[in-house]
Amino acid sequence: MRRAFGFDVLACPTCGGRMRFLALILSPPAIRAILDHLGISCRQSKSAPRGRAPPDSDASSFIDAESDY
Repeated sequence: MRRAFGFDVLACPTCGGRMRFLALILSPPAIRAILDHLGISCRQSKSAPRGRAPPDSDASSFIDAESDY
């Protein structure tokens, strides 16, 4: 998880000790109930539009080949 999040998620932010998983909650109603109790919205926020992918190297060579016309 360190590679995915960029930091050690199991390091305690207060003392630096090691934390461990106690449970994995997968039930959407249970997750909503926990978030509601904590006062955290469970609605998805609108994300920014994604940028365009870089051009494919094969496509650029195809375009160069057609420029001879």
